[in-house]
Amino acid sequence: MYQVGDLIAGYRVLDVLGRGGMGDVYKAAHPRLPRSDALKVLRSGHATDPVFRARFEREADIVAPLHHPNVVTVYDRGVFEGQLWIAMEYVPGVDVARMLAADAPLDPRLACTIVRGVAAGLDAAHRRGIMHRDIKPANILVTPGLGGDRPGNTGSLTPEAVKVTDFGIAQVLDEVTNLTGTGITIGTMHYASPEQIEGRRVDPRSDIYSLGATAFELLTGAPPFDATSLHGLMTAHMYHEPPPASSRNGALPAAVDAVLARAMAKNPDDRYPTAGEFADALHDAFDTRQTLVGPRMQPDPHASPGSSGSAPGMPAAGDPTSSAAYRDRATDPTARERLGPPMVSTETLHGWEPTHAAEPARPVRRGGGATVVAIGAAVALIAGILGAGAGFVSTSAGTLETPNAPDAEVTTTAVELSWGHVDDATDYVVTQNHEVIYSGPDTKFTAPRPIPGTYTYQVAAQDEDGRTSEFSRNSEAVDVFMTWGELQPIADLYHDLVPASPLSTNGFDGMRCWGEDGDLAFESSKRTVWCTRYRDDEAKNADYQVIVDVYDTPEEARAAADVTAYNLRGTGYTTAQGFTGTLYLSDKQRDQGQAILAHDTGDRAKSVVWVVVPGKPAAAAADLLKRLPI
Repeated sequence: MYQVGDLIAGYRVLDVLGRGGMGDVYKAAHPRLPRSDALKVLRSGHATDPVFRARFEREADIVAPLHHPNVVTVYDRGVFEGQLWIAMEYVPGVDVARMLAADAPLDPRLACTIVRGVAAGLDAAHRRGIMHRDIKPANILVTPGLGGDRPGNTGSLTPEAVKVTDFGIAQVLDEVTNLTGTGITIGTMHYASPEQIEGRRVDPRSDIYSLGATAFELLTGAPPFDATSLHGLMTAHMYHEPPPASSRNGALPAAVDAVLARAMAKNPDDRYPTAGEFADALHDAFDTRQTLVGPRMQPDPHASPGSSGSAPGMPAAGDPTSSAAYRDRATDPTARERLGPPMVSTETLHGWEPTHAAEPARPVRRGGGATVVAIGAAVALIAGILGAGAGFVSTSAGTLETPNAPDAEVTTTAVELSWGHVDDATDYVVTQNHEVIYSGPDTKFTAPRPIPGTYTYQVAAQDEDGRTSEFSRNSEAVDVFMTWGELQPIADLYHDLVPASPLSTNGFDGMRCWGEDGDLAFESSKRTVWCTRYRDDEAKNADYQVIVDVYDTPEEARAAADVTAYNLRGTGYTTAQGFTGTLYLSDKQRDQGQAILAHDTGDRAKSVVWVVVPGKPAAAAADLLKRLPI
């Protein structure tokens, strides 16, 4: 085991993060970039085992192309002194196993948010043929919500990031390869599916079982099964039904029991088809309000077992489409800021009426082993059109042609949707993950960019006589990542300083960055990105800050620099990258030194870069400025 200060393939060990079943994980300084990565090193005892070596190498090869806000990114791999290593994204925070050890069970709101984040990451992996096979609390990393004194704070119940890590024993679906070997247990037994234990072929529904067992522990404080022997634990997973979660935690609604029971069904065909559908059902189990029956899609005939035509995943944190979230919006300004403009919901469309099945929907097996929800003949198709002050409910198949699935393209600020015109149609309804977001006559719609997650879209049509179509099939799933939005030009201009995403620590020196648009004190065009380097990564005490203000014109930027520098005399300055400007040094702010740089030429001339070092003079800020890639 390496110690702090040791070098591994050029990485300098900063801290020991933990020990796993296959290797040790370190926080390490990148050999060339000013950032910290997580470095996993295969234990020396396994280094010569070809089975373990194959697993370890596959972790990087298979997962490296997978980029999703709820999956830890893999950067590089190699061999050092005969030991395999993988460099991954360093995620500040704590794993869920430690959260449970400190305070179990978790608040249901936090538990549902974590499950939704994991589900979105799993569904993204499953769509690419990648399975995790070891979902458990220790393999879920959570970055807590920002502190109350920092922009963007949403409270402790809304994590800043939820990420799945350690695809170390992931395998490509349908690959005829056996890396498990004889006598090697795959997964942690408290969360392993019956088919994993029995050595049968597994598919994404095995991960859903493990996520169900993990959710059970989040909500009750203990795994669903326990035993004094490994054999007893294996037997319980294979033959015993999980106990009702509400019997372990009396504060849970009874509806949670049915959701968890389905997720952990012995037969994979009886489980939820996707992790996202399980996460949605768990969220809805805590919602005591009346739920509208929304449009249901028939299964995709081209889908593989365990897949579904419905929405494959949900956002990583929070739920901007829930009525509860928008109820909070009305009274909480930070909620309005956090969630953005409200989307149209089935509760706000005029004339959209709830329709209920004559009998409960129940799972029905179809060819290929996929599980879909069958709806009785009495279930009405629900579609609402906002137009001419009237809505409708159709109780039979629509008489208009069903539109093709809409095309969806993600931009930095929106999701651009378009669909083909339907003959005689005068209005259309568009849904995002089955929540209505548009109603009107156009065949294009620019949907405000939702929070990070995975989304699908559907469209239905209506004519002026009230005839309707069925909803189209789902669009191709789109993955929405956290971006800088309107502040993206700042990130592009200072790409070596500012990380690519507000949630990333891959910018200069591992700084955490966030942004704001506008100036509350003065009327100006200022847009700002704030970056803070925290001492010991505790996100409490700032080591220093770098602030980039950008204006519409160079004149406005220079005037702002003169005012904020207290009209000090500036000196000519050239950055390490060769850009020229004027440097102001100020000690006038109590207990902190400031270096303020106004650039002279190009797009940088519209910006002012601040360096603030608490507890040190302006000379220390100037020394730091020399290091910045600006």
